[in-house]
Amino acid sequence: MDPKREQMRGNGDNEREFKQGLLYPFDKSKQRKLVAAPLANGDEYSPSRGGIPSGCYSLSFFMNVLVVVFLFSHLCRHDLQTALRLVPETSTPSASCPASKVLEDSSKEHCSGHGAYEVDYETDTGSCRCHTCFTGRDCAIPDSSCVIDLYQGDPTMYENYWRENGDSCTTTILGWQRMSYYANSKKFFFVQTELDQVIRSLHEVIGNAVTKDRHIVIGVGSTQLYQAALYALSPSDRPVPAKVVSATPFYSSYPMITDFLKSSLYRWAGDAAAVMPSGNSDDEFYIELVTSPNNPTGEVRESVLIKGRRGVPTRSGALVHDLAYYWPHHIPITAPADEDLMLFTVSKSTGHAGTRIGWAIVKDLNVAQKMARFIELNTIGVSKDAQIRATQILRAVTKQYRELGGKIPYPLDSAGSPKQLFHFAAAEMSYRWERLRSVLKKGTKFSVSEFDPAWCSFFGESRLPTPAFAWLRCEEVEDCELYMRQNGILTRSGSYFGSQARYVRLSMLDRRATFEVLVDRLEKLQLIDSVS
Repeated sequence: MDPKREQMRGNGDNEREFKQGLLYPFDKSKQRKLVAAPLANGDEYSPSRGGIPSGCYSLSFFMNVLVVVFLFSHLCRHDLQTALRLVPETSTPSASCPASKVLEDSSKEHCSGHGAYEVDYETDTGSCRCHTCFTGRDCAIPDSSCVIDLYQGDPTMYENYWRENGDSCTTTILGWQRMSYYANSKKFFFVQTELDQVIRSLHEVIGNAVTKDRHIVIGVGSTQLYQAALYALSPSDRPVPAKVVSATPFYSSYPMITDFLKSSLYRWAGDAAAVMPSGNSDDEFYIELVTSPNNPTGEVRESVLIKGRRGVPTRSGALVHDLAYYWPHHIPITAPADEDLMLFTVSKSTGHAGTRIGWAIVKDLNVAQKMARFIELNTIGVSKDAQIRATQILRAVTKQYRELGGKIPYPLDSAGSPKQLFHFAAAEMSYRWERLRSVLKKGTKFSVSEFDPAWCSFFGESRLPTPAFAWLRCEEVEDCELYMRQNGILTRSGSYFGSQARYVRLSMLDRRATFEVLVDRLEKLQLIDSVS
């Protein structure tokens, strides 16, 4: 062993500097630190001090130069590659990041719990960005005149959970990692194998989808996967575009997304239950979208056109099952979904909407390859950084349940305080729906959908659905969206979903404080004299 390296064991900082000097042999400042390293007994190694004969010093210096030269030359041939292999590109990054931890701790100490502490990296100063209905320097002042924006389904409900459990999936990516276009999947060049594996593991734990002998295609959220599915399923040899349909009320973005590019392969054709055959019905091909649980109503859906109401096909076509909300905190899991093409997304399972990762479970390899081709042409793949973050998040969730025994069911009362994600979300959604229903029962102005309980294999009990949205009906006004907006609540009109303007979709996924303001306002509206 190099005697100089042996001496440096007495000081951890200098040992690290020694290693840095080896890794960067052309950094002269690091080399000088090697010469100035302290001895193991605490004395400083310096030719100006007594106790060491000058001849011995000269010989020692000469020998050390030879040793360092040898180490440097050896490192250039071998050790540098060895060091780089310690953190290979295919490895999972560290689950801790000091900088992220500092910011996370800061956010807990500021903004009164009703805002996010944001840092300006140019000035290293920070300030509070207040959540809806709170104001002031530290967001401690309630704003009674605020407008509640529930138009989108932004899943900020999960923030409190991940504040308490974020260390389990905090991700660090080194600056040189994942710079290539290419990932490590042998099937699709942009897919990280780790994400493919953890998705399969998660569905096995939850029991909500079949993944065996299926192909996983990763996309920028389920929206891109929806577009990729339309491209992959539309025949290119038919004289007219494929007709894209969904039973009303359907997801409001389907018509816009379908027709945005004005593709010659497909076009939006409206309500699947109202399809009428044309004179050239033999040339017609349909792509039916089945959203289950449905957005906006929360009900379980099946095909009404391709399979027909008795499972007998009534039209030529293909099915896309959008199962974004088929998770145990929204709907009882009665059986694993086993469809030809199923769409899921991180945003609706864990709340990480900003990560923009979705996945399709596809039975037909040819369809999966066409979807991957669309994504390749559309965005040259999917961010590997986002895939790794999603991998860490889904792995953390899966691990929580593996530690409970790894086999469903996972009874709600067995977890105590909700330390597992779906137990937390189930408890929170149950509270919100009970609270909303209790307020609406105090008057006759509003009503929401009613559901029957069903056996949930994941929790091992009979449960009521607790959808991500409330499909609210105004009983006394024609334009419910306008009425809500006039009272400081932004919603999405039922007309966007192919339904009546008496209905609005209310997001149930916002922060708890925003939800409480919502139900308080609905309760006050119940007390106002009936609108003529």
